[in-house]
Amino acid sequence: MDSLLPSTVPSQRILVVADDPALLEKLSAAVLAGGGMPVRVLGIGALEGPQVPHRLVVYAWDGALSGLVSLSAKLRDSAQLVALAPGRTLSDQMELLGERHCNHVLMPDERGLALLAVTVRKFVSGDLFGIEKYIPPGTEIHLTRLRDYQGRQRAIDEVLEYAEQV
Repeated sequence: MDSLLPSTVPSQRILVVADDPALLEKLSAAVLAGGGMPVRVLGIGALEGPQVPHRLVVYAWDGALSGLVSLSAKLRDSAQLVALAPGRTLSDQMELLGERHCNHVLMPDERGLALLAVTVRKFVSGDLFGIEKYIPPGTEIHLTRLRDYQGRQRAIDEVLEYAEQV
């Protein structure tokens, strides 16, 4: 978790819900690293009121769809949800992504926590696009504009050629 130290002053309150207290703390650290202010809740049962006011919610649980449906029922229409569920098959992940608020499914491991910090940083800053957020600092980036299918194919060829060179 050393790579998840706070990088900015937290500004956006983000609801973090987990059934496991240790994981709740790890998720909160990732939210802080992304520039958010975690609002910690241990389990769905501890949520107060009929509706959660937060625009971004992070939820870690056993991955059963019923848990996600229960939480989703408490979210406002515009809320976005990042799900962290262990050992999910592609089919399971697609089922979770089918829930209307869920737009990210991550594993609750070190890589998933790093991706959570990136996701929070994007949400907090409003800078949503660009792959550079997901690669290590100092990585050389080449940009190309795609206008049509032929341009897409040329870009793929360029990436393959570059990969062979390095």
